Amino acid sequence: MRQAKKFNGERTDLQIFAGVDQTNWNLFIEFKFFEFGAQKNVIGKNTIEAMNSGVYFGYISLIEGLIAKIETELNHKTTRIITGGLAEIFKDALKDSVQHHEPDLTLDGLRIVYEMNKSNGS
Repeated sequence: MRQAKKFNGERTDLQIFAGVDQTNWNLFIEFKFFEFGAQKNVIGKNTIEAMNSGVYFGYISLIEGLIAKIETELNHKTTRIITGGLAEIFKDALKDSVQHHEPDLTLDGLRIVYEMNKSNGS
């Protein structure tokens, strides 16, 4: 999903996509053997390893591919932030692609809005 937001009067384009916890996690959680985390090998030696590595390396490729396509379309480099509950799992594998890891970005934003409303008497 692509969204355009105004921030301090400036238009900011964002690329947002569903995280692994919102899509595949619900599917795989029903298989009690699925334990998602960082993987060492792309090719699994059994079904469980293949599922784990498919999700893990699939999302890494998705993120790297989107970065490349967005920067090609914009014709310039961008600032890249990885956020969310499972960002910790991907941050090491994406250290050359992503500059910032902000696991609590949404909560920080909500806190800022709360404090602004509180100080305005709302």
